Amino acid sequence: MSVPMRWSDCISPVIVSYTPLKREKSSGIVRRTRVRFANMAMLIVVSSIIFSLVIVGLVSLSTMLFMKQASTLAVDTEQSLKIRCDTVNVIRRNEFVTVSGDVLNQTTSSLENVEVVVQLQDAAHHTLQMASALVAANTLFPGRTVPFQIEITDDSKAVACHVWFRKLSGASLS
Repeated sequence: MSVPMRWSDCISPVIVSYTPLKREKSSGIVRRTRVRFANMAMLIVVSSIIFSLVIVGLVSLSTMLFMKQASTLAVDTEQSLKIRCDTVNVIRRNEFVTVSGDVLNQTTSSLENVEVVVQLQDAAHHTLQMASALVAANTLFPGRTVPFQIEITDDSKAVACHVWFRKLSGASLS
């Protein structure tokens, strides 16, 4: 059998009184020093922000003025009954040309190891640069679209980009 525990004496709560300290009025010199310090700190922060923005603006302005503007390339894509490429995206940047797009197999059979060939040409249609790469899938199934992307070193004389497709063995699909 258990016996409940009880307090024999009732303990009254202790009440602590709180009286705020009276703040002495600071002298005018101390107050002015604090205000001057706060103003000086604000001035330093604002001027450093303005200085940073000016530097960023000058850097971006000089980049725009002295960077060679990227000119666009005319795109020529060979189409055939076997393969079709409707959209070709050409990005000319940082001394490289990136050519990307989608290729569609229009035949009733699968095509293996399809390669995209990109040629940069001058105004007289002479080849300046040439590069090739496999499309994203090893097998291009009938009626299916597969993406491709290739990077080629840019040539400042290039005005056109010729894109065509072949098998890895070298046989043209165009």
